[in-house]
Amino acid sequence: MIALISVTGLCAVGLGYVMIRILGGRESLHLCNVIARLTRSKQIIQIAKPSANSTAMTRLFRQVHWLYLPGLLFLATTGLGWDFYNGDNPKTGSLQPIFHALNMLSRPPAGTSPIVFSRHLIPALILLTAIAGIVPSLVLPYFTKFKITGLNAGPFHTTLLFAAVGALAGLSAIFTLMGLYYRSLFLNRAPLPFHFSILTLLGLSIHFSFGMYLGVGWAEEKIVAQVRRTQSGLLVLG
Repeated sequence: MIALISVTGLCAVGLGYVMIRILGGRESLHLCNVIARLTRSKQIIQIAKPSANSTAMTRLFRQVHWLYLPGLLFLATTGLGWDFYNGDNPKTGSLQPIFHALNMLSRPPAGTSPIVFSRHLIPALILLTAIAGIVPSLVLPYFTKFKITGLNAGPFHTTLLFAAVGALAGLSAIFTLMGLYYRSLFLNRAPLPFHFSILTLLGLSIHFSFGMYLGVGWAEEKIVAQVRRTQSGLLVLG
C-alpha cells in the first residue's frame, strides 16, 4: 500500500509538470485572448522589470503563491469530490455512472475490506486533481515574470455584484468542506475511505504543485518569446 501511494505521488508530480507545459504557455495566451474578446476588454502583457529598490521581503511576497497554491488545489479537489458524492444517486439519471466513478467518498460494498476498497479510489483521486489543476496550470506562469494591465474592464456595479456573489458561494463551500474535514479527521465519524481520500488528496495537491513548479519556467519562456516578438514589447490581447 505504501509503494502504491508513493507511485501515486510521483504520478501527481508528472501530471503537474505535463499540464503546465501543455496549458501554461501559448494555450493560456489563446484562452486569455478569447476571454478578452468575449468581455470586450484588452489585456496588455509585458515582461516585468526587476526593481532596484525591491527588498528581500518584497521578493518573498511575490513567491507566496507557492504556499497557498497547494491549499487552493486541495480545496478545489475535495470540493469536486463532494459534488460528485452528492450527485451519486438515482436522481442524476444517465449521469449517475460518471458521478459514481468519480465519487471519492463512496462506501465499500458489504464484505469488502476498507483498505482494499481504498486502492480502487486512487484513479478517481488523480482525475479529480487533474481537473482541479487546469486553472492553476493556466495562470501560474503570470505571477512573477510579467506585468499585466487590463483595459476596458467590466462596469463597476456588475463587477462588484459578481465578486460579492462569488465570495458568498466560496465561503459557503469552504465552511462545508471544513465541516467535512473536522468530522472525518478529528471526530472520527466517517468511514476509512473518507480518511484515505482526504489525506491522499492533500498529498496529491502538494505533489501536483511541485510538478507545476518544475515546469513553470518552460511555460514562462514560451510567453516571453511571444512578448519579444512584438516591436513595442507589449503583447495586446483582445
